[in-house]
Amino acid sequence: MIPLSKDESQYLREREKIVTTGVRASMAAARALFEIHGYEGGRLWRSEFSTFEAYCRARWEYRYSRYSRKSHSYRLVDFGDFVADLESDPKASQSPSGDWLPKNEGQIRPLLSLPKEHRVACWKEIVAETSPADVTSTIVSRKAKQHAESNGVQVPKRPAPKTGKVSEASRLLDKLRAVTFEHVNGNKISLLLDEVETLTD
Repeated sequence: MIPLSKDESQYLREREKIVTTGVRASMAAARALFEIHGYEGGRLWRSEFSTFEAYCRARWEYRYSRYSRKSHSYRLVDFGDFVADLESDPKASQSPSGDWLPKNEGQIRPLLSLPKEHRVACWKEIVAETSPADVTSTIVSRKAKQHAESNGVQVPKRPAPKTGKVSEASRLLDKLRAVTFEHVNGNKISLLLDEVETLTD
């Protein structure tokens, strides 16, 4: 262990507060998008747009990604739904700091492949063994698979790309997505890579 000076400790606390604020803002944004999406069957976005994806593309430039077969907007809706379920769980009220909540959508994306009724239970199993701050998508993926197998849950397979031939650029972008998946700015990086993919198609 390295002892920190008073100034260093203060510096660390200030930066941790910024990260915590950003994490909470990310979860709040995802939950708000989930609520916009589901409000009275889409009444809020249908007033101006024919699809939810068109609404998100116009408002925040969220795009469809061949990599995930789902637009970033829908990934955030799923994340917001999951956060809402976690926050309504009795354990959340025992942890007002929210220190058992996920950091970002990319961290728990593999968990969202489970049926909705299994997600919170699986997350509880994960955070019982690993601090949420140390949870990676690799850990979540492994635990989601174990949870599915031990509970007899059928997990849908990811569909193959629509096009028969995937370009070299798409393969390289997929590799970049994989190595940046757990990065603190993973969502932003994913959006940028989606934009690059659109330009290279």
